[in-house]
Amino acid sequence: MASTIFPINTRSATSIRPINLARDMARVMYLLNRVFSPTLDAEGRRALNSMSNQPAFILQLHRLSKRIAPGFIYELNGEIVGNISIIPTLRKNRVIIANVAVHEDFRRRGIARMMLEATLEYLDNLDINTVMLQVDVENKGARQLYLDFGFKAVGSTTLWIAAPHSWHDLNVPQSAEIRPLRSSENQAAFELDRATFPRDLCWPEPIEHNVYHSNWWKWIDNFLNGKSAESWVAADEDGLHGVATIWSEWGQPHRLTVRVDPDQHEDVLPPLVAKLLRRLKYLRRRHVSIEHPLDDALMSELLLAANFYAKRNLTTMRRG
Repeated sequence: MASTIFPINTRSATSIRPINLARDMARVMYLLNRVFSPTLDAEGRRALNSMSNQPAFILQLHRLSKRIAPGFIYELNGEIVGNISIIPTLRKNRVIIANVAVHEDFRRRGIARMMLEATLEYLDNLDINTVMLQVDVENKGARQLYLDFGFKAVGSTTLWIAAPHSWHDLNVPQSAEIRPLRSSENQAAFELDRATFPRDLCWPEPIEHNVYHSNWWKWIDNFLNGKSAESWVAADEDGLHGVATIWSEWGQPHRLTVRVDPDQHEDVLPPLVAKLLRRLKYLRRRHVSIEHPLDDALMSELLLAANFYAKRNLTTMRRG
């Protein structure tokens, strides 16, 4: 990894430089805990703490094949007071920027802007043509910063959460026939998903073309990795009008997705959501999450009635 230094003020020991995982990891994690921990719930704090316990060489191996620095720091007199993380994705020339953090004693000095400028210059030199990030909907200052550097909003989503077995059944009209997804409909389900949910809102990776496919090899892979998926559809002789899925993974919350034809939204969405909630009662006792477009008022109404709560609202932004 290059060790380029970006000087900020030649009269002080201040610089922006790439993160050195072996040397900087502990101090970076201290900064991230200081900045983000007060706003995290218990689950989020556990995830952040688990990152700090990962040996630096393991994190370095994850990035060797990509030849991308893990991020940049702002260093002042030997102390790390700012951080930006760079996360490679499965798609070539596409990365995610995350963990944009500045120590509270050094904010409003342009540090985030300088780090972002250095990071984007570095990525441009590597011909990374797509940079993604997420920002809190209410953080207008950060959003404007990203707009200034050429990012554009893709859309906004709400992350809804329900504690284990705390959700309520929904008493809704059965306005559409709901049944399991058939193997012959896998491609149609994928096409409906792509048509009704912007691919860049799928975080952190866009869905794969075979996401709804089920075969022997995928069953083995899911079994070995503690994963499973169950999908139901709203369908008639004209085709699929909605697909709803429970994605489960060992040690993780059950994750729900619901994709509905806009022309059938009011008829199809309520019975699909009701079906997922009934099915969840027979699965392992875990938290349940669903990330869904912020502007879907009907979904918000249904989830509130089912005793979910909105954990966060994020705007996804893209540059390139």
